[in-house]
Amino acid sequence: MSEPSSKIRRINFSESDITAEYIIESLKEEITYLRGQNASLHQKLDLMAEKLAENNALLKIRTKAEHKEGLSGVPFPLKSDDNLNLFEATMTPTLRDYYKQKITNMAKNDHFVKAVRMVLDENLVQNYNLDGSSGKKSLKGFSNLYQILKEVSEAAAPLEDAEKT
Repeated sequence: MSEPSSKIRRINFSESDITAEYIIESLKEEITYLRGQNASLHQKLDLMAEKLAENNALLKIRTKAEHKEGLSGVPFPLKSDDNLNLFEATMTPTLRDYYKQKITNMAKNDHFVKAVRMVLDENLVQNYNLDGSSGKKSLKGFSNLYQILKEVSEAAAPLEDAEKT
């Protein structure tokens, strides 16, 4: 058998002059000590359980938010009028920021024109222009997409100030 831990006290009952009262008193002291240790461990365990519950709740909230964004977002490139309408209908401030960042990253890696082609399918681009002239549909009618593309284009290729040149 292995040696007992240093925190466990041994009581030697082999001496003949030890009375029953001494043994009972020693056992009561040991039980009191063990109850104190047990209470301390319970407090630590409760604290750890609270922290774990908080962390789990935060993780679930983050995962839900990321999952919602992933499910409700429309994948690029947008290939049809239905995709454009869905893009507009499902727009939230969080998704708007997400799409703006995604398109900005595309524009940084490639030119803005290539980024637009990654957002809108080639066949869809041919059916639209900004104001709907020449028998085409108006892109301005999709205000969220239009604003995002406008903001990204201004950030990707800012116009120089006329007074500076």
